[in-house]
Parts: sequence; structure tokens; C-alpha cells
Amino acid sequence: YWPGYLDELIRLDGRAGFDEELCPLCENGAAEIRCNECQSGELLCTECIKHRHEYLPLHGLQRWNGRYFERLSLHELGLVVQLGHRPRSSCLASTPRNMTIVHVNGIHRVKARFCECDVSVERWQQCIRVGWWPATVLEPETCFTLALMRLFHTLNLQGNITAYDFYCTLEGLTDGWRLTKLPDRLPSFMNIIRQWRNVKMLKRGGRAHEQDGVSRTKEGSLAVLCRACPHPGKNLPGNWQSVEASFAFIYYLFLSKDCNFRLKGQSRPSKIPDICLSAGWSYFVENKRYMEHVKKYADEEEAASCSLFKAISLANARNSKHLNATGVVAETCARHELFRSNGLGDLQKGERFCNVDYVFLSSIVGVALVIVVTYDIACTYFKNFWKRAKSFPPCLQTSLPPHAVIPKVNKAHLVGHGDACQGPFSLNYTTGCGRMNGEGCERCWACLNRAAASVKEMGESARRETLDNFCGYSNWMKTVRLGAYLLRCMVQAIREHYAHREEFQAFNNHLLKKHPEQVLKWEREVLEWEADTSLPCPYQASKPRITLAKVKAQLAKEEANCTAGGEALQAPSSVAFVAFGLELEDLQTSLRDDLKEDSRGHALDTAMLYDRRARLRKKISHYQEAQSVHMPGLACSTAPEGASSASKSVQPEEEQLYLPSNIADPASRVAVCGEAIIGIEEQMRVGQAHDALDELRRQLRYHMFANQFKIQNVVGQHPNTRARKWLAAIDGRAIIAKHAYRHARAALLTLRGPGAWEEDLQELQDDDVRALNERALNEQEKAERAFLCRKAGQPYAEEILSQVVDGVVQLGEGRRTISWIWYHGDLSGKSDDAEMHEALRVEWTKARARALRWWEEVVLLDEEMWRAIAYCHWQADWWVAQAPCRVTNVQSLREGLFAYSAEQAAANRALAAGWSRRWAAVRDKARDIIDSEPLPSASDDISVDHLTSSTGSSSVTPIIDVDLEPAVEGDEEDDELY
Repeated sequence: YWPGYLDELIRLDGRAGFDEELCPLCENGAAEIRCNECQSGELLCTECIKHRHEYLPLHGLQRWNGRYFERLSLHELGLVVQLGHRPRSSCLASTPRNMTIVHVNGIHRVKARFCECDVSVERWQQCIRVGWWPATVLEPETCFTLALMRLFHTLNLQGNITAYDFYCTLEGLTDGWRLTKLPDRLPSFMNIIRQWRNVKMLKRGGRAHEQDGVSRTKEGSLAVLCRACPHPGKNLPGNWQSVEASFAFIYYLFLSKDCNFRLKGQSRPSKIPDICLSAGWSYFVENKRYMEHVKKYADEEEAASCSLFKAISLANARNSKHLNATGVVAETCARHELFRSNGLGDLQKGERFCNVDYVFLSSIVGVALVIVVTYDIACTYFKNFWKRAKSFPPCLQTSLPPHAVIPKVNKAHLVGHGDACQGPFSLNYTTGCGRMNGEGCERCWACLNRAAASVKEMGESARRETLDNFCGYSNWMKTVRLGAYLLRCMVQAIREHYAHREEFQAFNNHLLKKHPEQVLKWEREVLEWEADTSLPCPYQASKPRITLAKVKAQLAKEEANCTAGGEALQAPSSVAFVAFGLELEDLQTSLRDDLKEDSRGHALDTAMLYDRRARLRKKISHYQEAQSVHMPGLACSTAPEGASSASKSVQPEEEQLYLPSNIADPASRVAVCGEAIIGIEEQMRVGQAHDALDELRRQLRYHMFANQFKIQNVVGQHPNTRARKWLAAIDGRAIIAKHAYRHARAALLTLRGPGAWEEDLQELQDDDVRALNERALNEQEKAERAFLCRKAGQPYAEEILSQVVDGVVQLGEGRRTISWIWYHGDLSGKSDDAEMHEALRVEWTKARARALRWWEEVVLLDEEMWRAIAYCHWQADWWVAQAPCRVTNVQSLREGLFAYSAEQAAANRALAAGWSRRWAAVRDKARDIIDSEPLPSASDDISVDHLTSSTGSSSVTPIIDVDLEPAVEGDEEDDELY
């Protein structure tokens, strides 16, 4: 079809089949003119084309000159547009005048006649009533169509198309060859854009419905508010202040603050006064009072912080010459990422507290809720905040007590803070915060940063108004997509709640059986710390008493014993016979592992290899002699020839031992060795599996310490090489223990078959082999490791697939789970193993915090869904009440006021109805979680039977059947916004 499309396109450059000589309408004039905008494409005469376009003066025409089409305008044909009159009527009292009209299809010259009959309707009003926005109110000669303004406004906000680029595009549409001198209306277009943005914001804020609405506009009243955040009197119940203490957090206000040094403002001295059209009406604070306040702190230095992030120091180093703003500071809703009203202000010199204080206090004027506010330097910022707040103007004074403002540090930034900040300022360990990460303000900058280059060159007021507009657009897009966002968050929260609650209960119940006094002590410590964070942090491990020398000594001892073997048995009993078989399995595995290492370039001494094989072969020979006594039926079974005597053609490490578990068929197994031998091996395999788990946990503890020691103390290539060597030795022993457990469990599965015993001795996956302070690698990280091995030309050696999560807080802490190996079996090891108890304490407190935070997240999301719906109903009722507020005698204006109010009310009710339907199923699932206890207390009287039945058992996570597909076109972009 490619050539066909090309042919059809070039066919349109001719008359496209309309080759009649006479006009098809009047059959009089010559058919030589066609319209580029009309669909038919037929050629008409001059009079007919003028008559058809009497009310379409901005269509572009073409005239056929016998060879090709030439550009033509209705202005050249003498068309006159009558303004201020109904169609098909004219005003003869005025004379036509030439005007420049800029439309979506180009720049047009139009001849228009203003009405002089009704002097009450001014000329600028006549222009707007036909859809033309005048460049001046005095004697308008240039207008921009409303369709053009709507198109540019949307393209500017969504596509970041600047006014200059857009106007150049219009010039290209008018004359692509640039042969015609076009009027330069770019300066007028720039001014009109400011007017359009301001008037549209006033209209959407309901100011047209108020008497003297524009002049009486209040600061912050034109901002788009977050519908899911609490607003007393709008979306909160009447008795919200009397809620029980355990649910008080649902009425917290979560805020986030941050500074952006990309949104600079160039200093542009000019004799023309800088006129502000919206002084603090939406997102930026009122600039005059703000600057008067900032001037008092001209000598104040920028903020200091314990954080390792260098944004603050870099901001200082940047050149601020010829800039009236080095960036902006913003306050946003932390959970839904909407800009707060009066929550933005310019920065003049780095990140100073005087700027941040003013914007923060402006954004919480009139707020009577408990506020949780995140800031990347909150640990430093809030030390003297209340002392500084007393010096602010009365209009910014807050009635909130200091304990009602809870400062926290964003999760991604807290990692770079000192140890003293890790616990007290962590959202992971703060009651009532759910799974909020506090980084909402950081993500909000994505919308504004697109306009950074263009707003830098604007005047001061124009820059702030443009950024206000971008903030409003960002808030509105997140509002209409709130349905899909909260639904997705709730589905995830319900799933994670059940997973982390089940994990904590299994871990907690097992510890209660083994160490009930310790668990009760840990719970008391956590509750005391939550009440007073100056106490020692229970989420932080004390300095480990295990030393590197101790680890190395233990490894050396194990390596010395790895090749040691026992003496051959002379007359073994049944128990000794089976034990001897298990010992031989271990020796075979050890020799195979050493040979595998040798194949990768580690030379194994030939004499040592010969000696080990000879000794192993001798032991196998003794074993097979005993086997003929204890397993007499083996010779008559399906075993291959040579089972009774060591085969000379098979190396001893590959020799089949034919223990009962090696015989798959149950009937044959009983016939070969009898029930007694089978029962003995069953019991020994259980012990072998538990021993392997103990060894695995022990090596993983060494692995955990070794990683911590390497990260904190090892620097340089040579020390790192040596550290990796003994780390690899530890990992190798953990892998041996992993295989030993798998082998013992597989043998037990053959002997016993599936059963209740599998609850305690579960299947061990690679992802389960990780230390207490580690998380499993995701698929992308595994693929990256494999890729690096391939790129280096090395085989992908078996290793522990985990990532260290060290310290009090780390990214991903809220979704991390504990491997089942840490809450099954005997965790304590020796009774005096203080290191193990310390590690268990830290992981118990973190697992408890994760389970609680996911429960809180479900509760918060359900409340936010209710609030969003309630806000829509309040907004609808507000618009209905606004309709009659303004008294006017102009019937058409009154009708417009009522129509706009009714339209807005209907849209809000439709939005609420759509959200209610979409959230109904998932809110029903969440109700069971909300009505249940967050977590059982360790001090509750739990019976041993209950502990035994719940340990290792899996609760059933309910299936959530909800529609996650976008309800409206555009919801598929939610992942980019959130």
C-alpha cells in the first residue's frame, strides 16, 4: 500500500477529480476556488465560496490558476465579518476595519465591522463573544481565537511546547516558504497567554460566581486541593476529633518539603513595571510580604545537615550571579503528591531556613490536625523551628503545639544520615505512617523541571504564574487519576499485609516457645521507645562481639577436619550401619566438591587425591560387607551387578551406597532391608536435616558479620581481594550446608512421603538462603549478575543470592521478608550465644514494624478512599450553592453562571460515583483487616497448642478480584505519575 498512499497524497495537489468548468452550486461562475478546511474539496465560484464561509472567516482557500493552486484568503475576496449582531444582520453605522486574527491553522487578515448600535457592549466584548480574545481592550486590532488558546494551553502543560515554538509553528502553517511578510504578534501572544491562564484559574475557582469575586480572591483559594487528604468541614465526619487513640492516625496530615535548584529565575532589569496578576492566589506565596521577611535574614547562611547527600553544599557553590531566584522550595501532600496551596516560594541564596520556614507556615495556615512532615534534613531543621516561628508575622502564627508536628526524614535520604537519626526519624518505625516513603515532593519536580529552561528567562511575576499553572495541571491530573492510583495501592497493601502478618506471627510464635521472656522484654522495649525515642533504639543492633580473628580461627579448624574420617566399623549394629552409610555420603560429597574446585584451576595434590580415594574405597568395602548382613535382600533386588562389591571401574566418590532411601519403590525397600532399618534412617535423616539447617544458619551468621566488617572497614584493592577470599570460603560452606539439607530432605521425602513433617522441614529454595539482615535478589539483579559473569568470560558460579540490608534503615525494608529458616528449628544454638539473640531481637522488631505499617497502610487507604468520595460530594454541593450567589440583571450571564455550576456539580458527582463503583470490592476486602487487631501482643496468654499449630502453618491470603484496568483513557500513565 505504500505507493498507493503516496499517489493519493499527490493527487490532492491537483483538482482531485473536480474538474468542472462551472460552479456546481450556481452554475454561473467559474469553478476555481476550494477550501482547505472543508471536507468536500469541490471547487466553487467566488460568490458561492463567500456565501458558504460567511461565518467561517478563518478558513484557508486556494485558487486554481490553470496549472496549480495558489493561496487565497477570504479577506482578498472582500468578505466582511459583522460583530455584535446576530447572523444575517449587519450594522451600517460602522465602517469595516482590517484585523489580524491568529487561529490554530495560521495567521489571518480579516475585515471586520464592529457594532455601533448598542454602546453598552464594548468592542473587546464583541470580540470575545465570537470566540476572539483581543490583545487590548481599547481599539482591538489583533485577536487570538479561544480554540487557539485552549490548544496552546494544553500543549504547553502536557507537551512543554513554549509560546515561541508554538507561534513559529503558526507562521509555518501560514506560509511555509516564508515568502510573505507576516505581522509579528509574538509579544501580544505572550501577554495574552498570561491573561488566559489567570482568567481560566479564576473561572475554575468559582470567582465569577462571587460579587466582586476577582478583587476579593483570597490567598491560596485557586489551588487544586488534594481530595484524599483530610479537610475539616469538607471530607471529615463531624465527630472526627473523638476517634479512639488507636485510630487517631487516620486524621494525620502528611506533608513533604524539598528544594529544587533547577527552577532558576534570571534577573531582567526593565523600566516596564512587573505586574502580578495573581498575588498568592494559588501555589506561590504572596511575594511582597515574602521578600520583606527574607530581607531580614540577608546574612543568614544556608542550612547544615548531618546527611551525606551533597545537594545543600552544591547549592552553595553554584553561581547565583544575575539570578533573582536560585530555585524554589515547595510543600506537597506526601502521600498523593499534590502541591499545597501557598506551598511554593523562591530561594535567593541556597537552602536557608528563613525561606523554608515561611513557606511551611504559609502552607499550614488554619490547619488544626496533627502533621507528619518529611524533609531530607528534618533532624537539623526542626531543632530550633518553634523558636524561629515565634518571630513570624501574626498571619503565619500557628496554634499547633510542638508535639502536633512530627518531623521525619524521607526514606531514600535517611540512609545517608548518621546513626543517631536512623531510628527516631524513620518512617518505617513511626506509628501511623503506613508505607509512606516521604519522597512525594521529589517526584513532583518532574512536572515543573520540564519548564525550567523557559521560565528562567521570564519576568518575575510571569515566571511564578507559569509555575503556578504547571502546579495546578499536575494536581488536576493526579486528581482525576486518583481512582486507579488508590486502587492499585490498596490491592498491593492487602496482599502485603497478609504476607507480613503471617511471617511475623510464625516468627513470633516460634520465639515465644523458645524464649518467651526475651520476646516480652523486646516488646516492652519497643513500646517504651515509641513513647520516648531518646531511649536506645531497639531496631539497631549493638556492636557485635564476634571478631574477625574468631571467624578465621573457626574456618581454619573446619578446614583441618574436612578430610578427616573415622575408623572402619568391625561389627556394626543397625544404628551404626546406617550412621556409617550417612558418613560415607558426606565423605563422597566432600571429595566431589574438592574435585569440582580442582576443575576450576585449583591444583589438587595427586598423592593426596590417591590417598583419599583409597581410604574411601576401603571404607565402602567394609560398608558393603555390613550391608550384606543388614540388607540381605539387596543382592536379589533390582540393584545392578557389582552392588555387593566395590566396582573397580567406578571412582569411590561415585559409588552407589544403596541406603534404604536410594530404593524408590516402597515394597522393594521393605523386602530389601525391613522396617527397622528404614525407621532408623528416617530418624537419622531428620537429625541430619536439622544439623544442616543449624550449620547453614551458623555460616550465614558468619556471612552477615563478614559483610558488615568488609563494608565498614576494608578499603583498597588488596584488602578487598583478601576479604573476598574469606567471604567466598564462608559462602562455600553455606552452600555445602544447603546441599546437605536438600539431600537429607529428599531422602526423608522418599522414606516418608509427603506429610505434616514438611511444615517444619520445608523445601529450601536458593532465595531462602540469606542472612537475617539480607533480602532476596529480584529477577533483574539475578540477570545482571549472570550478565557480568558472561561478560567476564567466567562461568556463573553458585553463590548466595541475597543483598545485604545493613543498618537501621535501608531502601526496600518495608517489603523485605525473613527466610523461613530463621523461625524453624532451634535458633538459639548455645545458650550463651549473645550474638544470635541480638540478631533475632533486631529482626523481630523490624518484622513487627513491617506488619504494623502494612496494616496501617490498609486503614489509611480505606480512609482516603472515603475522603476522596466525600470531597467530591462536598464540592458538588458547593457549586450548587455558588450558582445564585452573584446577583445580576443580565439574563445571558445569569444563565452562564447557573450552567457552569450545574456542569461542575454533575462532573463531581459522576467522579464520586465512578470511584465508589471501582473501589467497592477492594474496600470490602479491606474491612476484615481494619476490624481485626493489628498484631497480637506477646504478653497475651497463648496456649502451647495454639503456638504449635500456628508455627509453620500458612494462613490463606484472600483472593482480591477487582478491576485494575483503566476506567478512562489516560489512566495507563499512572505509573509515570506516581
